[in-house]
Amino acid sequence: MFGFSEFTSIDLLVVVFMILAAASLLSVGLMFIIRNRIAQRIFFYSTTAVTLYLSYVGLYIGTAGLFTPQIVAGAVILNLALSAVALQIFSRGSKRLFLIARIVSAASLAGAFFNAVC
Repeated sequence: MFGFSEFTSIDLLVVVFMILAAASLLSVGLMFIIRNRIAQRIFFYSTTAVTLYLSYVGLYIGTAGLFTPQIVAGAVILNLALSAVALQIFSRGSKRLFLIARIVSAASLAGAFFNAVC
């Protein structure tokens, strides 16, 4: 009934975006649930990598259409993600600073998804 040829490119883009959203939600959830420090760092860096990609997408879309608010939001999200990485690197084993870095990373991921969708 439904063949692969009936899908348009926007349909496939939505499917890829939903897979990316599900993987990101899983990564953020596991970043806060798992107590193993190494696993937390892995999920932290994967969340930050997705955030950097989505902020790049927001910047690219903004500059292609000259949407100034989207460019500003992409730049702010990019700075948040990079500051979360810097905070994690300079935390030097402090659990409190690493928790703050994880919260900033999760917040920047939420902002990046919102910027990419809107």
